[in-house]
Amino acid sequence: RGETTGHTCSLILKAVADARGCDTALSMFEELERNKNVNKSFDAIVYNTMLSAFSKANDWVQTENIWRRMQHNGHSGTTVTYRLLVCTFVRCGLNELAIDAYHEMLWNGLTPGEDAMHAIIGACVKEGKWDLALTVFQNMLKCGLKPNLIACNALLNSLGKAGKLNLAFKVYDAMKSLGHAPDAYTCNALLGALNKVNQHADAIQLFENIRREQISVLSLQVYHTVLMSYQKLGLWERALQLLWQMEA
Repeated sequence: RGETTGHTCSLILKAVADARGCDTALSMFEELERNKNVNKSFDAIVYNTMLSAFSKANDWVQTENIWRRMQHNGHSGTTVTYRLLVCTFVRCGLNELAIDAYHEMLWNGLTPGEDAMHAIIGACVKEGKWDLALTVFQNMLKCGLKPNLIACNALLNSLGKAGKLNLAFKVYDAMKSLGHAPDAYTCNALLGALNKVNQHADAIQLFENIRREQISVLSLQVYHTVLMSYQKLGLWERALQLLWQMEA
């Protein structure tokens, strides 16, 4: 009777995806899209329904396909749209696509949620874009959100590799103020940051402090990193002692 709405299409497509899979839902979506009477009722929620189905299946090809169709048909994404896009692309290792979706979200004047911001920090770190990762981290703090330990450690490691020692320790201070307890990954990132800027003696001092106060967080990788500090300073006797302590 011509009373179909976007909500109608969304409900049916979700039911079909749950019962018969994403491919069947996609066939129905394409059929509805070709129907001019129905197509005019399409809205962002319909596209989000399809994005959600493909996101659950980690099908990034169809996720991108629906996103491009949405753009082509003149529909603006919502916060949900971009959360689905960013998180799906990051899970599938498509960090550049995730960053593109994030930038489009900001361009459209939308505020990303906590899930999307955590995901985009990981994407930026993997792409070596520490500056964007730091901006997202700082924005989370300004919005009263709490970056998780994984995001903090990833950013610490990225800043350390870039030789941004002061920024790395500022993130470390922020991490502690959020109530996160440093773990082996945190310690290794800080030691690596000190080694990167040739502050090997400081790295050794930090390691000794950690060993006195939090020996439980020492991992094989942490020992390897401080052994590099000994190597750079030519402290082969202390390096041997550390090897014996590792064995003990």
